[in-house]
Amino acid sequence: MPKNSLDDLIGMEDVVEDLKRRANNLRFPHTDSHYKISPQCGFMLYGLPGNGKTHTVLAFANYLMNQYENMKFIQLSGADVMDPLVGVAEKRVQIAFKEAIDNAPALLFFDEIDGICPVRANAKQHEAAVTNAFLEGWNNIERAEKAVIVIGATNYPWRVDPAVCSRLSNRICLPLPSEPARERFFAQRLNDVTVAKGVSPEIMAATTDHFDYRDLNALADALILDLRDRAVALVTDFESYEERDRKTYEIMFSGHVRVDVDDYERIRYKMTPSSTQAQIAAMEEYAQNNGS
Repeated sequence: MPKNSLDDLIGMEDVVEDLKRRANNLRFPHTDSHYKISPQCGFMLYGLPGNGKTHTVLAFANYLMNQYENMKFIQLSGADVMDPLVGVAEKRVQIAFKEAIDNAPALLFFDEIDGICPVRANAKQHEAAVTNAFLEGWNNIERAEKAVIVIGATNYPWRVDPAVCSRLSNRICLPLPSEPARERFFAQRLNDVTVAKGVSPEIMAATTDHFDYRDLNALADALILDLRDRAVALVTDFESYEERDRKTYEIMFSGHVRVDVDDYERIRYKMTPSSTQAQIAAMEEYAQNNGS
């Protein structure tokens, strides 16, 4: 069971509610069987790098495994699947689907699905074979009438084969964190860090436009490390590294060192958003044309 929790998904309340609602579909196996409603469900989570797609799926898996006693979780990335030896990659995909069917209810997660199921019109023969194996695995789920949720995550949704996209019909775009989401992130991440009045979570949120969650975390880490270095400089007499560590923590926790405006500006303006305007525009255009 992943350690991530849905409570950790700051600023993703709409995504969380959508995932929970879809998960509730697993509670009606007899009704669905009578009315020939397929119990399988496909999602594609997409968005710019660093926006928490993998983290979101792991948190969702944690939720499902707490809700359903026998829920299984199977995770593969492009690197786990692809192999230079012909026939190996599609075999791995076939095995993953078989494991999900045999152990249903299950969540089957393909990270970096654009590398696993690329557009076949542009793919090499062995790459197309992997996409075909995915589609056959999906058909096997339908034939078995087993409760299996399949999720694909990608930074490049336009590179995923259209037939695979049609199966992963619940497409959810994870946008860059909004200003309120960034504010909540800093309030939580820097909860026990002493800051000056001019360095509130509100100010930090207002000055980090277009930052993704990885960027925000890097900024928070840099601020904390700067505080730690200044705290260490105050520890001059110690008997062991453990004692030095303890005294450093005490200085930081007591607020004897703090982040002031100059500290924040010095560190913040060394950093730039990871995503370019062109990348942001391309993702927004895809979301507008393909649903979210």
